[in-house]
Amino acid sequence: MNLEYVRQIRRTLMRDDFDVLFFPASSSILKELDVDIPCVYLSDATFRLMTNYYPHFSNLWEFNKRSGERAEAAAIEKAKALVYSSSWAARSAIEHYGACPERTHVIHLGANFDEVPHRNVILSRRSIQKDRFELLFVGGDWRRKGGDIALGVLARLQDRGIACTLTVAGSRPHGRVATTGVRFAGFLDKNTKAGMKALSQLYLQADVFLLPTRNEAAGIVFCEASAFGLPVVSTRTGGVESYVEDGMTGFLCQHEEGIDGYADRIERLVTNPDEHFRMSVNARDKFERELNWDVWGRRVAEVLRDVCDKNGHPD
Repeated sequence: MNLEYVRQIRRTLMRDDFDVLFFPASSSILKELDVDIPCVYLSDATFRLMTNYYPHFSNLWEFNKRSGERAEAAAIEKAKALVYSSSWAARSAIEHYGACPERTHVIHLGANFDEVPHRNVILSRRSIQKDRFELLFVGGDWRRKGGDIALGVLARLQDRGIACTLTVAGSRPHGRVATTGVRFAGFLDKNTKAGMKALSQLYLQADVFLLPTRNEAAGIVFCEASAFGLPVVSTRTGGVESYVEDGMTGFLCQHEEGIDGYADRIERLVTNPDEHFRMSVNARDKFERELNWDVWGRRVAEVLRDVCDKNGHPD
């Protein structure tokens, strides 16, 4: 942590008046600040959950583990409200760090698209039966997101006589890919109109969103898939269950099921168009109900107002 950054915050707090302080994923900074202003802490996981779960949190020195635990515990204790992006993370705050359940909120992330097609446009496409099933994988970390597994799933489906293709955006493996029917779209920058349009078109053309991820605290791509009415086939790990409802908006596999587990779920959708369409409708409903930034903004604003009201800082 940069202590100079903490000093800059302290100087800013001395110059101006604030009703509430908002700390996104900043446990180490919140730990070092002693202020009378109520604080709200936002995160998609706790340090306890991340340790030996994500690759860059594995094999940590004991000193780093102790420091991370102290920072997490201090942030949770100091915060007047906690906002987590999944039930998985919120449970850890309560069970591992003694967070007050009444102060702990689960508010899902949203799809990172400025505009998405109207639901009628989306669902009209999902109701069309096609000769070839199109799978979409979007992820920047090829191995952690399960890109190698996705290639295996495609090959397995093709072995079963299912006509399908896989489009990959955001990453690719090293070396040559022997599997046929794979297209690598590269990195598509949503900060540009061209990148946004290209990625939107991929979501629109796909039939299923496949992300056999190994580790996932929360996934904005799940929100995006839901926005485009795509049933998701992913892994029951981390915070994924808050974004994909097994049997409703897609399917969640245990990692131990391997390639066949994911392939079985996709084959089920291929051979059951009514179920595929039902999940498409459910996915879009979930996006409109909770997986968008408008809802996120309203709910976070409610938390901030509540903290201000309870701590003598009314609107």
